[in-house]
Amino acid sequence: MASKKSKSKGKLPSGNYRVQVAVGKRADGTRRVESFTNKDKDVAEAEAKAFKVRMKTLLAQGISVDDIPRDDVPVVHSDTVKTHLLRYVDTCEAVGLSPSTVREYESTAKRAYASIKSLPVHLLTISHVQDYVNARSKDGASPKTIRNEIGLLSAALQQARPDLNFKALKMPKNERPEIQIPTVEEVQKMIDEARGTELYVPLLLAALMGLRRSEIAALQWVDVDLKARTLNVRSAVVSGVNGLETKGTKTKAGTRTLHIPQAVAKALAAQRGLDAAVTQLTPDAITRRYERMLEKLGMHYRFHDLRHYHASRMIANGAPQNYITADMGHATMDMVNRVYGHVMADKQKEIDAGMERDADAITL
Repeated sequence: MASKKSKSKGKLPSGNYRVQVAVGKRADGTRRVESFTNKDKDVAEAEAKAFKVRMKTLLAQGISVDDIPRDDVPVVHSDTVKTHLLRYVDTCEAVGLSPSTVREYESTAKRAYASIKSLPVHLLTISHVQDYVNARSKDGASPKTIRNEIGLLSAALQQARPDLNFKALKMPKNERPEIQIPTVEEVQKMIDEARGTELYVPLLLAALMGLRRSEIAALQWVDVDLKARTLNVRSAVVSGVNGLETKGTKTKAGTRTLHIPQAVAKALAAQRGLDAAVTQLTPDAITRRYERMLEKLGMHYRFHDLRHYHASRMIANGAPQNYITADMGHATMDMVNRVYGHVMADKQKEIDAGMERDADAITL
């Protein structure tokens, strides 16, 4: 029966490191042991590990212990961690992953991993990765950013280094930042300031209908029925590797038909022209104009916070959770609960207080 574990490893009198792999019993009954020696301990361990992977495969194929070759160990010393990351990004693009996701992966692969990206992939250890996580955390990177970086690294090295146990990493705890929601008065000031500009309609679509910035930029007049006062959200404009691209909505649930409030319908009718698109502004252009406007108003909100405002108004008006989920284009109610839980809790207190008044009125 073949053995599949390394027998010993240590430093020899010569100063080299040796790692031995027990292959199993030969046909004559003697035990076969292979030694891997190198002045670099990591190299010796990597070569032994690569041999063991090949050995297990060949044994499973019925190759005898005597016939397993020592050579052809699949260790490519020139392939660095960065090489595998960029190769993985190319694969993601080739299989049709979202252009914005590919662009984000490519940016991360080039920007992050400073302490490990130049390492030959066969020398990378989980300790190297843990040190990277620790350093990123000390540098102030958010837990979400660190988790995204490690997730990409794990996926990129899945085939080259399946032995790396990423689950053993100690990761920083996720922090759930409190979302910022503009008040009704603040949104009114934004609308008044944007009136008569190209930002006016995008602002209304975000604050009063909850559309994402990418959905607004992709909106076509063919999707708008002013007579029926309905709007179909079918696509989104995102930044891909080769620039802006139009794709499907973020999720299947993102494709939805929405009711157009009268105020928004009036603004859309006044803007309608010969162009196919409702707005000529790109997602980034929307953000830039919005940020300049808020700086003038002395406010500090993201454009996405207008979407939060829309959800909070639905909650304040007693909309059922499943309606909010469908209207916002979320896949599940869990997202609504996680993002707007505190808003719904405040609404629940208001409802409880109202029920208390009703009860008092009946009993008094």
